Amino acid sequence: MMLLRRLLMLYFSITSSALTRNIGVFGLTAFSRIPLSLSTSSAGQNFCEAKMSNSPTTAAEASDETTHTRDLQQQDTKDKDPELGQKSWRSLIEISMARSRKIRGSNYVQLATVDLEAMEPRCRTVVFRGFQKFPADHKNNSGACDDLSTVLKMCTDARSRKVQESPAGEIVWWFAKSSEQYRMRGKLLYVGGQNDGDDPELSKARKELWGNLSDPARESFFDQNVPGAPTTKTTATNDESAPAGGRDASAGKPLPPPDNFLLMLLFPHHVDYLNLKENYRQVDTFSKDESSWSFQQVNA
Repeated sequence: MMLLRRLLMLYFSITSSALTRNIGVFGLTAFSRIPLSLSTSSAGQNFCEAKMSNSPTTAAEASDETTHTRDLQQQDTKDKDPELGQKSWRSLIEISMARSRKIRGSNYVQLATVDLEAMEPRCRTVVFRGFQKFPADHKNNSGACDDLSTVLKMCTDARSRKVQESPAGEIVWWFAKSSEQYRMRGKLLYVGGQNDGDDPELSKARKELWGNLSDPARESFFDQNVPGAPTTKTTATNDESAPAGGRDASAGKPLPPPDNFLLMLLFPHHVDYLNLKENYRQVDTFSKDESSWSFQQVNA
């Protein structure tokens, strides 16, 4: 009996030694430090602790996580809007435009007017072409907002229906990247055709805008098909009488703008600004008596 017990102990001793060597071959050297007298649960717990304390990637992973968190915090700070509640809409919209400058279509805005016959609203998308610049000594004869640094510039066809609608209009401009919305209410002014000579500065601005249009845009104003008119069998899909690119065929320079090309200006006097990321909203109003803007934070 004693002999059998000694043989069994010798067998288990040899087997345990071989197992330890085999585990070491496969790189699990932490097992070699676990005493054979430990229970299964104790061995498992000690192995996990040994593995964690000897892992060469633990410190690096912790460092990477800290760096990643810091980068996110810096990015969040960088993307935040400037000191809201301390800037007028004109300053805020410059920041909004700069953030979205490289996004195609970011200069498309929605213009709403009122059909005076039906007394119904009308809305369409137009292209914002910048803020109109005026000389410092320019006298505003439009009867609208006197702050000429806030005048929005667009263009349209004199034959389009919006020209015959209410001169009161509102533009909605949504910046998807920064989740900002501007609603700019004011008076529309059309420059061109019979009104071209009322203001020499505006007449000059109209011609400059005409020269800055793309060739397809210029060419479209020579199209004899009236915008919004019913399409008939005789309607030309491509008016051959329209000069290519709106240019002189021999000189290659842009032709003078036709009478139906209008410079369209919005003189805002009320701007509602909403920032969804910050849950912030403010309303800017222009006072003609004081010739200045004031703004107030309101509930979003």
